[in-house]
Amino acid sequence: MKRTLVVLAALLMLASKSHDSKESKTFVLTFDGMTMANGISGTDMNALFKRYGQRFAYFVRDGHRYVILDSETIDRLQALYAPQVQLGQKQAELGTKQSAIGQKQSKIGMEQAQIGMEQSRTDSSSPRYHDLVARQNELARQQNELGEQQNRLGEKQNEMARQQNELARDAEQRAQPIFDQAIRNRVAVEVR
Repeated sequence: MKRTLVVLAALLMLASKSHDSKESKTFVLTFDGMTMANGISGTDMNALFKRYGQRFAYFVRDGHRYVILDSETIDRLQALYAPQVQLGQKQAELGTKQSAIGQKQSKIGMEQAQIGMEQSRTDSSSPRYHDLVARQNELARQQNELGEQQNRLGEKQNEMARQQNELARDAEQRAQPIFDQAIRNRVAVEVR
């Protein structure tokens, strides 16, 4: 019985430590219309925005919730995340290009559908039918070309996503000492 209690206590300690480590990754940093967040729901973020405005840092450490409103500290944190923001802007530009290609693909797809319907009503030995087949082949070629462009852009997006993950991990690690210093200097205020 005693051994069972010791094992149970050890398991509870491990569970609480894993919970603490998950909580320690909870943060929100918002500045200049940008928001970086991890481990927090949209509802909780909205409550933070209502309470603290559009420029603050919020984080959890050892089960305690803190907010930083100090402009200098926010600037330091913002600098850590600047590369991630810049890469995000490049991803948005790439997404715009992908969207434009997608619109072209959609337009071609609609034309292909219309031609297909006309083909189904046209005698296969008529000159019109052969013109429709030729147009379908041309549209299929265009679709393939656009598909290749989408694939290339998708590969770039995947690479940027990998870079974003690396930048996020790096910024998160570099932010922790700033959070610790903010707690020590009482720049971080515990949220009650």
